[in-house]
Amino acid sequence: MDWTGKLPDGSRLLIHCEAGVSRSTAVALAGLVQQHGIENVRQCRERLLGIRPFACPNCLISEFADEILGCGGRLFRESEEIVKQKLISWNPDRNFNDISDEQLQIIKRLEGLVK
Repeated sequence: MDWTGKLPDGSRLLIHCEAGVSRSTAVALAGLVQQHGIENVRQCRERLLGIRPFACPNCLISEFADEILGCGGRLFRESEEIVKQKLISWNPDRNFNDISDEQLQIIKRLEGLVK
């Protein structure tokens, strides 16, 4: 992750994986946080979704990035929020607002969002 912090302002960076939904968007979110600062995690989340509206960051990668960047759980929580909102939009008849983190992990695994 060190090299992303050294990119000049205005640089463009292509991050890809097979589908461009989970792994690459988790790495992109981490890069945005590294570039714009931990205090701007929410704005980085919104920027990511503006660039890639169907982003659903991989929680394991987000957790590792959070730890590496010293975000104290903030990056991971923002990733979790994206995933939760996607689950709600994909399943409008279900209420995901009152579920525990453990239940959310189970649902994500069942729905194939985390392998």
